[in-house]
Amino acid sequence: MDRLEASSLEIKNYVIGITDEKMQEDLSFNSLDGKNYTMKIDEIIQHAVNHATFHRGQIVTMLRNLDVTGIPSTDFITYLRSL
Repeated sequence: MDRLEASSLEIKNYVIGITDEKMQEDLSFNSLDGKNYTMKIDEIIQHAVNHATFHRGQIVTMLRNLDVTGIPSTDFITYLRSL
């Protein structure tokens, strides 16, 4: 959990500090299968957020299949309302 929290803080600080101009810059990278891609930084960030949402749903589904109940809401709107 400590590494997850540290990683989350690094990402948060990166996004807070990035300019709009920098968000539109291209970034080249290799996918896990070795293919080279180039995307804008804001597209990569949006993909990461969307992908995390997908996995959040998978985790909730697995927990429900294990009869875990009482899982608190993980919706973004719930988070915003708690602020």
